[in-house]
Amino acid sequence: MLPINFESYWGIFPLGIIIATVAMCAGIDGAAFWGPVLLLGFDVQPTVAVACGIFVELFGFSSGVYGYARRKNIVFKIAVPLLLFAIPFSLLGSYVSKMLNPKILTVCMGAGCIFLAVRNIQRAWHIISERTTADLHIGARLPGYFLSSIGGFFTGAIGFGIGETNAYYLLVKNRFPIAYSSGTTVFTIAVTALITSAFNILFYRQSIPADITTLFNVVLFAVPAVIIGGQIGVRLAHIVSRPFFHYSLSGIFFIIAALSIVRAVK
Repeated sequence: MLPINFESYWGIFPLGIIIATVAMCAGIDGAAFWGPVLLLGFDVQPTVAVACGIFVELFGFSSGVYGYARRKNIVFKIAVPLLLFAIPFSLLGSYVSKMLNPKILTVCMGAGCIFLAVRNIQRAWHIISERTTADLHIGARLPGYFLSSIGGFFTGAIGFGIGETNAYYLLVKNRFPIAYSSGTTVFTIAVTALITSAFNILFYRQSIPADITTLFNVVLFAVPAVIIGGQIGVRLAHIVSRPFFHYSLSGIFFIIAALSIVRAVK
């Protein structure tokens, strides 16, 4: 039986509720928060932090998938082709990340957070004429497949990417209503996280006991939290003020980016 370290990891539970709520509401990868939070707040090694973030994200987004599916906000005929490109590239990214120097991975996390901060500012500026629910289709498919491939690779490598690329493709390029864009994106994140988590579990079975113990403790405290937060986020997605929300996210990501880069250069 693996030891439970309540003293070191109890804070993951309240943080997990907040992270899952925000990620589900915005339709972005929860691991965008989990990786840096575990790295900076709980001194988890970068590769383990990425793996934990993706694994925990699986439960939170599975909860969100249920919520969005119940409201019929997931467009499966669009999500499935995107997954065919996202999944293999996510596995490739996950393998590559385990070969990288931890400092390089930390810098990549920081750079990814800067990208997310800028993207959220741009989202807040966008005034989009949304399609009606009876007119949910996509235009050019190749850009979507390309973006899913890139997003999948970065999801495997640093824990997030597929949510951002798919949300941009559906919300901005194809003018989906927010609830349908978020619902479809959350589904692609959940499935990608499932496959990538299976790969990471197989990898860490051969790892040192300390990594397995850390993974166990993070998951123990985070899973119930993200299931709760996932349901809260689905409800908030239908009522939240988008510009204010995206500006707030940008501020959070800039702070995380700065802390990640400072840690990498120490």
